[in-house]
Amino acid sequence: QAEIRIKKNEKILISVRVLGITMAKALITPSSVQYYDKIGNKYFEGDFVKKEIKVIDQNGVFHFREQVQLFESNELESMLSAQGYQMTEHFGDYDLRPYSQTSPRSIWVGTRL
Repeated sequence: QAEIRIKKNEKILISVRVLGITMAKALITPSSVQYYDKIGNKYFEGDFVKKEIKVIDQNGVFHFREQVQLFESNELESMLSAQGYQMTEHFGDYDLRPYSQTSPRSIWVGTRL
């Protein structure tokens, strides 16, 4: 079930529920987009992804907050080039499989020119 609330020229609020449990929310305004994915415990705000990470090991339970800025490939290549680097490898996951459009990650390796 999706609920959509619109306030003309101000905001659109979208809430998605399954069996009465909110699974995702989005807030769209003329100047920003925010999205919360409850399943993946991720929060998107503009071009940032924010998430809470819980790590359990023999020393205890640790909580971390991660924030990653999203970039298009051409933006990353420009930033690397401006600092005197070029991309030499592009992987799609932590097992270093080749990158594809369906890869869960985009991991770049660069070398100094």
